[in-house]
Amino acid sequence: MKINSIESNNFKGYDARPLKGFFMGSNSHSIAEEMKKIGEREGFKVYAKIRSTRGSYCRPAIPTLSPFGSTKDLWAQDVITFCKDRLLAFTNHHETASICDFFNIKRIVTNKHISGGNIFIVNNEGKEDLFIGEKEFSNVTPRELKEIYNIDKIHILPQMDFHLDLFIRPLDKKRILVADDEMTLKVLETGFTKFKEFIKSKKQEKNPISQAIIENFNELILEFKFDSSINKAPKSKDIIEKIKQAGFTPISVPGRIYTTNLERYNKTSLSHDCNYINANVLINKEGDLVYITNKSNIDKRLGLESDFTKEFDFRFEKEFIKSISPYVKPEKIYFIDGDDNYVSKTMLKEMLGGIHCTCSEIPLNIGIKNDKS
Repeated sequence: MKINSIESNNFKGYDARPLKGFFMGSNSHSIAEEMKKIGEREGFKVYAKIRSTRGSYCRPAIPTLSPFGSTKDLWAQDVITFCKDRLLAFTNHHETASICDFFNIKRIVTNKHISGGNIFIVNNEGKEDLFIGEKEFSNVTPRELKEIYNIDKIHILPQMDFHLDLFIRPLDKKRILVADDEMTLKVLETGFTKFKEFIKSKKQEKNPISQAIIENFNELILEFKFDSSINKAPKSKDIIEKIKQAGFTPISVPGRIYTTNLERYNKTSLSHDCNYINANVLINKEGDLVYITNKSNIDKRLGLESDFTKEFDFRFEKEFIKSISPYVKPEKIYFIDGDDNYVSKTMLKEMLGGIHCTCSEIPLNIGIKNDKS
């Protein structure tokens, strides 16, 4: 079907802009509730399809047709797109009719819909450019993409992972974070060196806790060296070069730690122990960037959350914060984990997705029926 060109404010995943809020398909493991608490502080709303005997936690909420705690509706980013006055959806999946009724917008169903994790719309000096993963062109042409999303230029990126939002994250001012595996290894190795110097200064080299942490560092570094070496996907340097060619500024960060799963036909897939790149980013009312990403268990795995290491100043999470602090204030960086560490223990590792995958961005000009909040 032909889709008329949609005017401004058309999003999938995209760079940092002001938002009305986020739509989430469920409140599985209280992830939507955690997002709502951040929204109360930073000035955005969370609209979530949830149902519970305990009531709705994310008001105003869309009446849900799935049970409280369900994971089947988690991936809102990949199945729907909020546009200026309509909802773009792949199918009628996830009760899109009830969503459109709630937001008082039209629904367009198209087989040309692109999963939100594999596309970013970014501001390029007043025009809209599209970054898209190279694997999306089996069912859509560049001309169709320009018509559907009303964008000016298309930049195709090699895929370091299943979707773009697992290895790049646009900010503002044409700046794009890129997960750099070599940088990650250097950060871990620097932390390891610092820890050995720390226990030497404390004369704790033979302490069993010290020895356990040394083993943890050594194991993680060796594992990630191996996994990154057998990973056949394009490397960060390939992505960085493409971003530069497009006229944008790539920023390398220690953004992910993964396990490489070898599959048939020389293909690989990655399951993440840590992914800070997969994030929601917006501009709040004060004009500050807000960065909402996934909690990881790396510091816990290393043994750095014990009383023994209180005086030791290295934490992998803090190193990531440090890497983006020139662009985002540290107090505006949030880490989502959900009940029972669901994000860090299960969602990233087993379900291969994170907080950006669970949220579909809502433009400021989308209306809400009977919104009294």
